[in-house]
Amino acid sequence: MSDQVEGIKVLVTLPPDTVDDIKNLSIRLGVSPSELLQRAVSLEKFVDDVEDKNGKLLIETADKKFKLITRR
Repeated sequence: MSDQVEGIKVLVTLPPDTVDDIKNLSIRLGVSPSELLQRAVSLEKFVDDVEDKNGKLLIETADKKFKLITRR
């Protein structure tokens, strides 16, 4: 019996620079392009859930400054 999760094959058309970003990030992070895209969707859902409840996301930069993350 396999421990793999069954998935749905999806065909998407992406700009070449986005494909390059996916390839480079997946190599840098040591994950497959599919795993990288799953993580991206999960992160986007988390951000959406926070914003939907009127929450805010802040990121602290290396120089100890805070940046507000917004998508809307």
